[in-house]
Amino acid sequence: SHLAQSDLKPVWTKISAIDLRYRNGLSIQWKNATPPKIVNGQFVVTSDDTSIAGGTKAKP
Repeated sequence: SHLAQSDLKPVWTKISAIDLRYRNGLSIQWKNATPPKIVNGQFVVTSDDTSIAGGTKAKP
């Protein structure tokens, strides 16, 4: 799918399963069973997710 080839490509090897049963979204099960870090309701992008947000680093 387009999503797998673009947005999920950097973390594809870390995904165990994807549940597409939801009408407006999907659910991802991670291989290590550790959920990604979420701060203030947003995912925290780690250093290995370089293609997300155009690879632009934010200044703290």
